[in-house]
Amino acid sequence: MSIEHLHLKGFKSFGSCCEFSFPAGFTAIVGPNGSGKSNILDGLRWILGEGSPSALRIVRQSDLLFQGSATVPPAKEAEVTLRLSGADGTATLRRQYSAEGGAVLQVDGVRIRMQDLDEVKARFMLEGESFAFIGQGEVSEAIHQRPMQRRHHLELLFGIDRYRRRREETNLRLESALSEVQRIETLIRELENRREEIAPEVAVAVEAQGILDNLEVLRRDFYFSRRFALEDRERGLRSQQQSLRAHEDLARQWHGLWRSAVSAAEERLRSQGFDESAFLAREQEFAARKDALRRQAFQTWTRVRAILGERSVLNEERGRLEEEERLLRSERERTRAEEALQEARLAELQQALAERLREMEESRASLERERLRRQALRDEHAERALFVSRSEARLRALSAAEEEGRAELARLREERERLAGGNGEPELAHWEERHRTLVETHAAAYAACQKDAAVLQQLRRERTRQDAELDVLKENTESSLYPEPVRLLLSASRLNRMRSRPEVVAEAFSCPTDIAPALEAYLGGRQYWLLVPTFDEAQEGIELLKQRRAGRVTYLPLERCRPRTPDLRFRLPMNGIVGWAAELIVPRAPWEPALRHLLGDLLVVEGYALGSGLVKDGARFPIVTLEGEVFAPSGTVSGGRMRQSAGAIGRNRQMAEAEERIGELKRRIALVETRLKAGEDEERRLAAERDEAAAAVERARNDRLAAQRTLASLTDSIERAEREGAEAAGEAASLEERLAEARRRIEALDSELSGFGELPDSEDFLSPSSVVGGLRSELSLAGERLRGTRAVAERMDREHGTLTARIAEALEELRAGESEERAGREALSHIGRECLSVHRDETELRRKLEEERGRVRRGHLRLERLRGREGKASASLASLGGEIAGTAERLSAVQAERGQLIELWDDKYPYNAAEAGEVEGGRDLTGALRRLERELRALGNYNLGALSEDVSLTERVDFLTEQLEDVRNGVGELRTLIEETDAQVEASFSRAMADIDSRFNALFQRLFAGGEARLTLQEEGSVWERGVEIYARPPGKKLQNISQLSGGEQSLTAIAHLFSALEVAKMPLAVLDEVDAALDEYNLIRFADLAKEYSRSLQLIVMTHRRTTMERADLIYGVTMVEPGLSRIVGIDVENYR
Repeated sequence: MSIEHLHLKGFKSFGSCCEFSFPAGFTAIVGPNGSGKSNILDGLRWILGEGSPSALRIVRQSDLLFQGSATVPPAKEAEVTLRLSGADGTATLRRQYSAEGGAVLQVDGVRIRMQDLDEVKARFMLEGESFAFIGQGEVSEAIHQRPMQRRHHLELLFGIDRYRRRREETNLRLESALSEVQRIETLIRELENRREEIAPEVAVAVEAQGILDNLEVLRRDFYFSRRFALEDRERGLRSQQQSLRAHEDLARQWHGLWRSAVSAAEERLRSQGFDESAFLAREQEFAARKDALRRQAFQTWTRVRAILGERSVLNEERGRLEEEERLLRSERERTRAEEALQEARLAELQQALAERLREMEESRASLERERLRRQALRDEHAERALFVSRSEARLRALSAAEEEGRAELARLREERERLAGGNGEPELAHWEERHRTLVETHAAAYAACQKDAAVLQQLRRERTRQDAELDVLKENTESSLYPEPVRLLLSASRLNRMRSRPEVVAEAFSCPTDIAPALEAYLGGRQYWLLVPTFDEAQEGIELLKQRRAGRVTYLPLERCRPRTPDLRFRLPMNGIVGWAAELIVPRAPWEPALRHLLGDLLVVEGYALGSGLVKDGARFPIVTLEGEVFAPSGTVSGGRMRQSAGAIGRNRQMAEAEERIGELKRRIALVETRLKAGEDEERRLAAERDEAAAAVERARNDRLAAQRTLASLTDSIERAEREGAEAAGEAASLEERLAEARRRIEALDSELSGFGELPDSEDFLSPSSVVGGLRSELSLAGERLRGTRAVAERMDREHGTLTARIAEALEELRAGESEERAGREALSHIGRECLSVHRDETELRRKLEEERGRVRRGHLRLERLRGREGKASASLASLGGEIAGTAERLSAVQAERGQLIELWDDKYPYNAAEAGEVEGGRDLTGALRRLERELRALGNYNLGALSEDVSLTERVDFLTEQLEDVRNGVGELRTLIEETDAQVEASFSRAMADIDSRFNALFQRLFAGGEARLTLQEEGSVWERGVEIYARPPGKKLQNISQLSGGEQSLTAIAHLFSALEVAKMPLAVLDEVDAALDEYNLIRFADLAKEYSRSLQLIVMTHRRTTMERADLIYGVTMVEPGLSRIVGIDVENYR
């Protein structure tokens, strides 16, 4: 067996995943002090079931969780996984712990209980792991152990502790068996005394029982005779009923015949086809058709008249259009002639214009020079005038700018005054106040969140505590209450070593807390019975107990359960009754039949007085009080109080209540989490608003600063505007001087230009120009006239085409109107013929209507006669129905009386018709019944329950006698088992002590190079109470107790003892945590060599920081703390390690 792999995650200082693979030899785990090496040993101990806080070096379970570091957050779950390998295969153990879910242990993916881990450890020879796992300082503890403590460690190492536990359990069972012997003997004496007490009542009850038996016979005869008479009368009534039904059938046949005749007559009337409404509808159709034809004729004639009117209008329109076309044609011919004349005139004008233009070109050159001189003067005049106008415009602009400057200066001064008066202080004060309010509100919200977080943390701690208590309660319930065989079978079932899944009776139902003690008292040992579906599953469990010699259990297979029911016929009082147990419990599927088998007729009452009263009143069912007094049907009553506070049912109820409390805590946690989330959302919102208000305060401050800057800028702008106004005034004065000079020059130019006369040839020049202009105007006018004439001609052509098309359309419309007129006249002719046909059909229809009305009147007279005969047949049938109903009522009364008799007596006296016929001719049954009832009354009060009680007492005494014999035999077997166990343990422990002593002495001599060492048992005490003493004699010293040696000698001696015990016990591994820390270099070399030698036969894992030990290791893991609180695995340079 060996440890193959170890996985740590979130465990103590190992915040992240850390993997260790261990070879079969010598593995060293090294690192400085405080790096987390010892946490690896704690992980191994925890995964193998260690729960002691001191052994795990913790204060509470949550200390197993990684607490967080600078870079790794705290772990919510601690997990340790261990893979073991051995001759029987491999197994993977995983143990997890979280604040919400508590501790969970799994083997190969299957969740198991902590007590089931022992079997897994036994499979891999790890029962003595506490001896093989030596932590820091535990070597010195081993030195100073008391002898009995040392013995317990050795017993654990060699598996003898199991025998000790079994012996203690056997002693408890022996004490319980002896108590059971006393209890049974006491019960037998009480039962015998009770039989003597009820003997007189039994004698009276025997006589009364004889009378009751005779009464039963007479009542049976009475029932048989009365039922026979009723059945005979029932047969007569049935015969009469059948006769009446035969007459009814005949009357129904006649009624059916007359009904058929009526139906046939009605059908003939319908089949003759006369339906006056159809005739009238046809007549209305004819009338409607005539109206429609009249309307159609009127519409057609109206359309014809309209067509005639339209045709007259179209003829007039055609004449008008033809006249217009004639006039337009003549006008077009005149326009064409005028167009030819205008074209000729245009050609003449073009020729004259060309000649005149040649003459004008020759005279234009001579005038050009004079014009240029005069033009220069005019240009200068224009420039001066332009300068004057520009200067005047500039002066006006300067004046306007001056006005605008004064206005702008006034505006700037006003803006400066406004900014100086309103500097943003009110807005800034508003936002500062809002920011202060939000800071206070946010602080309150944050405090509320902190409070909710504290409450949530407290609730989670409470839930963790409740989960731990529930786990402890679950573990303690089976270990302390359930018998050992029951625990064994349940454990085997959970580990899938059995096919069956038995259920303990105490776990098969739930009940109110107040009745749990009552049910525990009534069930007694039956609450530990095991429920299974079949006998085969029960056999499987019994065979397993036989194989392991683990004791006995009682199974209750469902296939043999006979559910009991409450005795509802027994009259119960109104007060003091809690209820029937079957109605007070809530069974779990599928065990309801078994629970009704055990508790189906059990009545729960409040007190002893009520229970005893019900028994005295003749109750034949078990009764139990809330305080646990049990009244058995046999007449016994048991009571008292056990030292134990609660039984299995009460414990299960406590677990259910604990689960309810945990559920309530979960609900409250969810509520607080929801409230905390809402509070955190509100806190974040307020924080955002607070930050926004702070930003607004900052903006207001910036705005105030900007306003101050703007005010300074306005002051600069005012000063600049004042300077620009002064500059503009200076420019205006200079410009006015230059403007006056320009005006004087313009006046001189005007006088010079005015002295110019007309050019010498201006009249000649202007005249040809006028002629040319006139020619050009005439030419243009001629062209326009020609184009207008052509446009008029083209328009006339278009109008002529339009008129021609309209004349053609008018002719087409005339032809269409003539066709429509002919069609309308033909339609009028057709309508007239159709009106004549409709009139003839209407006349023929009226004649047929009169004929059909006469024939229908004759058919209706015949139908009335048939309906009268049908009514008489129906009345006869109804009369027979009344007689049949009366007979049926009498028959029902007889059947009801017979049914009541059967319901009252048939279950008790099964009916036999043959015997009933013989009784009918017999005795006076009523008189005999009255006589026996008088004899029964003469006996006075009698108690028939005394008979059943006497039988029950006899059976109970016989049963208890057999049970007493079985218990006495069991006591003998237990005493024999204890003696055999003592002998076996003494021999085994003595052999182990001798082997360890021999090997211990050899190792001691090797480590000390001489001397001797001994392990001895104390002389005083029993086999189990003799402790182990260690004596040693180093070379040169005398033999003395280990406690008297020096520190180094004690350490070497303890190591020799450790290795010798491991070797003899054949332990597959040893985990040592800095056991070499106190050794000097010389002894360290001896220890390292010894460890290397033993690593060939066992797996050795050593936590050390001694170089000598590291050098002997086959594999080295380095552990360091990379940051406070976080351990990591690192590589090791052995050469440079210090």
